[in-house]
Amino acid sequence: MTNISGQLHLQEQDPQRTLIDLAGAVGGATLRTAADVVNDDVNFTGGQFRVASGGDTVLGRLAENSQATSDTPEADAKIVRAVVKAGVMGFGAAVTVAKKVLTPATITELATVGLANPPAALAVLGTKLTAAVASLVPPATISSVQRRIYSEVTKGVQENEGLLTLATDVRYWDTVRLHGTYDQVPVTADGQTPAKFTVEWFTRLAAALTDDRTSSSPTGSTTSTAPTVPSGAARSQLTPSTTAGTVTTRTSPPVTSSTPADPVAGS
Repeated sequence: MTNISGQLHLQEQDPQRTLIDLAGAVGGATLRTAADVVNDDVNFTGGQFRVASGGDTVLGRLAENSQATSDTPEADAKIVRAVVKAGVMGFGAAVTVAKKVLTPATITELATVGLANPPAALAVLGTKLTAAVASLVPPATISSVQRRIYSEVTKGVQENEGLLTLATDVRYWDTVRLHGTYDQVPVTADGQTPAKFTVEWFTRLAAALTDDRTSSSPTGSTTSTAPTVPSGAARSQLTPSTTAGTVTTRTSPPVTSSTPADPVAGS
């Protein structure tokens, strides 16, 4: 994980470059590891495949081949040798199977059965092919593969049980890193960051609440600037004078109520 991440260019503006780096790092490490396994652990001798049970684990080789310094001309040569070796082993296995299946006795049997019942001839051929292919992997090789798998699990899992904790911690580290980008990474269509968007939203909310309070105050709390006339007093009506430009005052009679006074209210 550390070797591969160190070879990546993590840029938000160029995610394609990151993917190319990731494909190159992972793909190269996988090819070099597979080449080591084929060259060192797998062999085809005496008409049978054999797998070595010793040596480094696949995980250990992958860690070594994932380093940036492992991409060398010698590593490329190992990959070529592994491809050639795999082709040679495959050809040898095909020749071994052909020698066991395409014998004079088998050909005669297939010809005899095929004349009378072609599907039955195919079944006979399939049975002989299965037996010949199974002989390519003897019980000793199967046991060796089983021991190799057990060794891989033991060394790759039990001895690296901290990898799960490490992978979990990486998520927490990434969360902490993302918390520091609230005022840096734009998230809106006009390029605002989360911090700027939130501040502007609260500012507009406060302004809207202030305007609402000044326009609709509760009853009794509004101070009127117009003159008031006490109850029972004479009301004066001001009218502009059209002759001298002065204001004349006309007095109206006192306003009296025709409704009897409420004794309860009075008391």
